[in-house]
Amino acid sequence: MRLFLPSLVLVACTRPRPCALPEPELVEQPNLLVVLIDDAGVDQYAPWGVAPDPAPAPTMDCLCEAGLRFDRAWASPYCSPARAALISGKHPRRYDLGRYVNVAQDTWELPLEEISLAEGVEAAGYSTAFLGKWHISAFNSATSFGHPEAQGFDIFSGTLGNLNHRSLSEDVGSYEEWEHIYGDTPFPRRGYATSALIDDTLEVLDTLPEPWLVVVALHAPHRPLHVPPRHLLSEPLGADPSELEQFQAMVEAADTEVGRLLAEMEPGVLSRTQIWTLSDNGTPSHGIAPPLDPRRGKGTVFEGGLRVPVVVTGAGVQAVGGSTDALVSIVDLFPTLLAAAGAPVLPSDGASLLPLLADPTLDHHDVLYGDLTGGEGRVVRAVRTVQGKLVQQDGAEIAYTLGEGLEEEQAPEPEAGLHEAMEAFIAAYQAE
Repeated sequence: MRLFLPSLVLVACTRPRPCALPEPELVEQPNLLVVLIDDAGVDQYAPWGVAPDPAPAPTMDCLCEAGLRFDRAWASPYCSPARAALISGKHPRRYDLGRYVNVAQDTWELPLEEISLAEGVEAAGYSTAFLGKWHISAFNSATSFGHPEAQGFDIFSGTLGNLNHRSLSEDVGSYEEWEHIYGDTPFPRRGYATSALIDDTLEVLDTLPEPWLVVVALHAPHRPLHVPPRHLLSEPLGADPSELEQFQAMVEAADTEVGRLLAEMEPGVLSRTQIWTLSDNGTPSHGIAPPLDPRRGKGTVFEGGLRVPVVVTGAGVQAVGGSTDALVSIVDLFPTLLAAAGAPVLPSDGASLLPLLADPTLDHHDVLYGDLTGGEGRVVRAVRTVQGKLVQQDGAEIAYTLGEGLEEEQAPEPEAGLHEAMEAFIAAYQAE
């Protein structure tokens, strides 16, 4: 299946309404829409109550009011490991992946022998598409531009990495001009990248047979920082906006465009769709507003680096307007989506979240695990329970107690069982 994607994208001149969702249908095989935001932690959105003055995000507000919000969800400190976990259902440490993939220099890609999310739901009769930022292969990896389709997606339309990366020239890309890939072919493209992604998604949804799985992986609010088009913002930015103001404007613009996606989807299709909205990692330092600590965001195993917004809305969600304190991980999305599709169970490091959609008071994981690869290849690991956390770095262990928001204070001793949990995770999730 091939689509014509124009090199110049025209966008609407008015702000769409925030998500006006139709009454969800009770369907055996719902459509599955995954909206993956890039670089926005829980501090960016009002429903999580972490920051005093987050950017306007009425679509996220609406999704939370109409769905189930997860308040203690971990993804990754970096984007590539989070995407590998989503697509494979495995902790990325199994692939020795602890940082982002440098698409211009690296040769790494998610191994093709892994049964991907797309391949898993295909067994249940689903059509699949991935649109936006892929970031789990590279220009010089074995399958390179063809990696998303080699991993089982019927349609790929997006970028291998961030917008500044290009294979066809040495120019640096931006939100207004970047290298786009359709299938396995790169070509230069112009427009506004966030709006173009939503245009592409709507075009795909017009023809993709139901039931379908569609992943929409936004680039925003990841760098390069900029001032988005005025019509995507509730208020204009002043002259010479700060990095924080630009970042928050990018958060709002992405939220506006996700709202347009939902508003312009055919209501009957939307009513048969289960929507998972989440971010890949926490907020980078330039997007963290006081009184939060900018040194405890993206690229760290502090809560600000690992905790991400997750909300599920639409078909199959019974706990409407609810929230859960259950400990959940991005690796849980893989078995959850397979279960929602009625697909065969596949090996995974996660566990299905579907029971929580009916009863958010249920427990889930006892312990969460996260890690990153730092300088000189050193691995920094973290495990947490509801109230306690243990970090291992350079052979030393540091214990923390956790508060309701992103607060964590160093503790004299780790909570009982955390050291054993750390050792168990190290033993279980080594590169194979």
